[in-house]
Amino acid sequence: MCLPITLVAMPGTFPLLGEPLAVDLANTIMRGDDGVTDLLRDVPALHEWLEIHAAELPSGGRPNRAPSAYRLRELRDALSELFGAAIERRESGEPTLALVNDAAAAAHPTLRPGPDGPAREWRPTSRRRGATDIAAIARSAIDVLTGPDRDKLRRCNGPGCVLFFVAANPRRRWCSSQLCGNRVRVARHRHHQPGA
Repeated sequence: MCLPITLVAMPGTFPLLGEPLAVDLANTIMRGDDGVTDLLRDVPALHEWLEIHAAELPSGGRPNRAPSAYRLRELRDALSELFGAAIERRESGEPTLALVNDAAAAAHPTLRPGPDGPAREWRPTSRRRGATDIAAIARSAIDVLTGPDRDKLRRCNGPGCVLFFVAANPRRRWCSSQLCGNRVRVARHRHHQPGA
């Protein structure tokens, strides 16, 4: 859901759109008229984001197995740059690509027996804390940027909103039709009212 930038900055609020893991991470930095708001501004916010995404992360969102705030922010900034470049159809810098590639290589998936058949398990190739979570997020970005979702990647057209989303419907223009889309419709309606 997209929230106005002033509301997004409130503690405990993340714009969760049901997007791929890497897109949700990129959406934790907001840019607006008031400057930049980092939703992963401190360790409690970082742990909250990881807990929200526990089902998608190899660590299960456990803080003792989580990546450092620095590494997560560094990856987030690289993803934001790569997604922006993909939308604008421009090249990304080699250092940004190398950062994501190194992050993806920090762990590799293997199969283990599961109750419903084989399940994916991440094995770290790096001794750095959180390597498996970082690798899972980086691989999510690689999937978005090299798969069919690349051409569906968008930035919200809502006023003041800079969130990324993958548009399953090619006509989708907003991160959330209930919030940004509704605000645009309300503003358009007011503009067409007599005396407006």
